[in-house]
Amino acid sequence: MQSPLRTSLLMFLICFELLAAQTVAAQSQLLQRRNASNQQKGRREQQSTARSATVTNRATISRAPLQSDLVEFPLPGVVSRVCVGAGGRILFLLIPDLKKLAVFDVEKAKITQYLSVSEEDVHIAAGMDKLFIASETSGTLERYDLATLKKQVTAKLPLEGRIGALFMGSASTGPLFLCGTDGMIALNTTALTEHPFKWMQRNGEASDRSPFSFKNDVPQLLISANGRVIVNCSGGNLSIFRRQGEHSFVGVHATTQNGRMQNGIPSADGRIIYGDGNVFNVTGVPTGRRSEDTAGNWLVPAVENAFYISLKQTGNRNNTLEFAMAVGIQGTDRPVVSITETNGLDGLVSYPHDQSARLDQHLFFVPDAGLLAVLPVSKDRLFLHRIDIEQQLRDAGIDYLIVLSQPPAEVIPGQEFQYQIEARAKQGKVEYNLESAPDGMTLSADGLVNWVVPADLEDSEVNVIITLRDATGQQIFHNLKLEKCEPQNHD
Repeated sequence: MQSPLRTSLLMFLICFELLAAQTVAAQSQLLQRRNASNQQKGRREQQSTARSATVTNRATISRAPLQSDLVEFPLPGVVSRVCVGAGGRILFLLIPDLKKLAVFDVEKAKITQYLSVSEEDVHIAAGMDKLFIASETSGTLERYDLATLKKQVTAKLPLEGRIGALFMGSASTGPLFLCGTDGMIALNTTALTEHPFKWMQRNGEASDRSPFSFKNDVPQLLISANGRVIVNCSGGNLSIFRRQGEHSFVGVHATTQNGRMQNGIPSADGRIIYGDGNVFNVTGVPTGRRSEDTAGNWLVPAVENAFYISLKQTGNRNNTLEFAMAVGIQGTDRPVVSITETNGLDGLVSYPHDQSARLDQHLFFVPDAGLLAVLPVSKDRLFLHRIDIEQQLRDAGIDYLIVLSQPPAEVIPGQEFQYQIEARAKQGKVEYNLESAPDGMTLSADGLVNWVVPADLEDSEVNVIITLRDATGQQIFHNLKLEKCEPQNHD
């Protein structure tokens, strides 16, 4: 028979074990609730990030602090390559003799940092938040974070041999395109794995192999800032490839009236191709009346926003062409604002054959910063021109109604799509009207487009027609072409 003390001790141990078990169960339930809460918070953050990404349709760039209308900015060496990054906020200047990559911050109008490169002959490309440096000699591909300019990863080049081109949209998150002697591949910028594309010609033929490669000639491949349009000017011909869906590019050959094409540069939104004195749409058809006035005329789109620079030959002094420089608005046939200073242009076009340098490597117009950077043929300095477009439009007495924002190109089923239209008008407030749109899409009085994209969206492409009017009744169209993009495939 057990003693009362032993019985009490046994009961105490039983109660203690029950209490401990209850405590463990409570802690387990609390941990499960916390994990579930964290997962829900993570999903909310991911959804919030996805929604905010649709609102921020282009980089926010501040006005450059230039002290005068023209500043001559010396460089420590001769530049061999230039690429634009961060949606137009950064110019990367490769100085091979010093094995340095100069980081020119447009907002500060100065070089803020130098990155070391392993070899003299490297290739550079940048997007909205990443910089890539490819070295043929070492066979490596480096990725840098633009927020910190710190190296994130060094990987083996997925192509062997010489590199003909490395490029990506300066306002895009990818993919990154790498062109070699045997062809071109696209890489996911995060995993650095291949992103497969089909390349479709106008005749309906499709191939897994890109039409771009090089043997002896270096290809002249350019891409729009949003990464949606690739232009090829190799061999004096102009080919335009527009991204369609997640895994296809559709190509056309432009119709040119004056023979060989030396420059074919896509606008930031990829809707317009500026080819020497001609302007083409993405189907390769010349637009406007500019085909009548192409001789002695060269056009270069802004690296962000909806403007372009026009160079018009005005004379010939000692076999050097003289130019008038002006700014035009995308979609208009004639420039609207003249630039009085033309420093840095001498020699960009040679006489008498009108052979021009690659103008995308020499003229960099950033309207939001009020800055035009010109890299002369000497490539040892920058001429920084201060250009306040809105003020100059007002001073010129031009009755303007323009759209400054660039619409997104994609929507994701099941997620919220938002796009803020930025427009300016001389004559009063801008009125927005949604002329044709999918069910559920709305447009606020201040130009905010909002749409909860159906999770079961069937259409591969959604077209939206928007009209803008000023106080005088002047009207322009601003159309959206939105392609369905699956979340798991979004680069």
